[in-house]
Amino acid sequence: MAVNETTGTAGPDDGGSDDGGAPELLPCGRDAATVWDRAEAGVPPDEHERDCPYCTATAADAMRLDAVVHRMAAAPVEPPPAVLERAMDKVRGALARDLREHELLTLASPLGPVRLSRAAAATVLRDAVDRMGDVRARSCQVEQNEQIDAGTTVAMTVSALYGVDMRAVAARVRRMVIAAGTQALGLPVGAVDVTVVDVFGEGDA
Repeated sequence: MAVNETTGTAGPDDGGSDDGGAPELLPCGRDAATVWDRAEAGVPPDEHERDCPYCTATAADAMRLDAVVHRMAAAPVEPPPAVLERAMDKVRGALARDLREHELLTLASPLGPVRLSRAAAATVLRDAVDRMGDVRARSCQVEQNEQIDAGTTVAMTVSALYGVDMRAVAARVRRMVIAAGTQALGLPVGAVDVTVVDVFGEGDA
């Protein structure tokens, strides 16, 4: 049975209801976004967060993504030989494939709008989720609204480690996708639909 999570409330499989934008609560009752933001800002955990496995896992996710983003930003850019020729080959290849408009996302930047393929964005978001350890991304669909600032909708299916709390997993995946979209891609994410479709064991490859 799949477990679906869109806005922080449980899907129909576990009897929850969508209240249209209420805070996304972890099973312990804490707001997942607040726990994430506190960890990201370096605020020491309070007594509850130190002892709570759900808060601890959410804070660890924030630190993992922060480390990845900082490594990406600090990595030196070293153009390979004949970089112009290779770049032009890629441009010609893209033109030859007649890349369709709907396969591209528009990202805001200080130099004006830039374009990014949906497949590339989905790869980054899936990789961020895979780094959580007890979750593995399966599929990822990215849909952008006509208004860039209106936020992007992401639909992701995942496998979860057997025995973990599915509601907690869905809340953490949603926070990871929102943060990765903003920090790694510059892509504002307005809604995330997370569906747990399978489980795996500790020793599974």
